Amino acid sequence: ALIDSGLEPSSAAPPAAHYTQFALLVAIILFVGASCSLILIATVCVQFC
Repeated sequence: ALIDSGLEPSSAAPPAAHYTQFALLVAIILFVGASCSLILIATVCVQFC
């Protein structure tokens, strides 16, 4: 029961929780990076155009 609920580590079960957290972290970093890039591009266009 502990292994099924994820409270006890098991070598047979894949670390789905860690993979999900890693994917979420990568998505957040990409989203923030894209937002900053768009803001920088808009600022440069406003200043030089």
